[in-house]
Amino acid sequence: MNIDSLLSIIGRKAEAGGKAELTDDVLCIDCRGCVRTPEVRSNECIRCIVRQMAEKGSAGKVRMRTALDTELSGPAAEILGELASIYRSASSMKQSEKSRSCGTCDHSCKKVFNAAWVGFPDPYFGAARNSLACVKPSSAECAACVRKTLRAIDQAELCLGRVKDAASAGGE
Repeated sequence: MNIDSLLSIIGRKAEAGGKAELTDDVLCIDCRGCVRTPEVRSNECIRCIVRQMAEKGSAGKVRMRTALDTELSGPAAEILGELASIYRSASSMKQSEKSRSCGTCDHSCKKVFNAAWVGFPDPYFGAARNSLACVKPSSAECAACVRKTLRAIDQAELCLGRVKDAASAGGE
């Protein structure tokens, strides 16, 4: 799995998505205008929730507003929040590499992450970190990019670890 596919999986939009609002620790998503049937276990709804959390902010509770509201909290909301964090990181990496030299560099953030995500659900974060350890940056811009990529790897690894922990704790 690469960054573009991760973004496209989460980023696919329903024909008409719901509006969302974050109030206190509750993300309310108005699903009444959505063309899909709101079902919290559906891929479309999970994508929408993660996308809305990435945009509005993570919350302790998610309320899907329909004729009969559905509310998520606890481990389910935490897992969705961690996925939103990964989505935000992936989105920012994709947008940050606009220069031509970054696009052709084998150690660009996007290429390093694409290589790491090939192993999903157990990404090759160690290999990605090791590939950057031997890079000798040619400029201050390259050095900053390497540091940013290492921080992004650490963040993604931490978030994915929390998702796995929460998922395994929820299955017991």
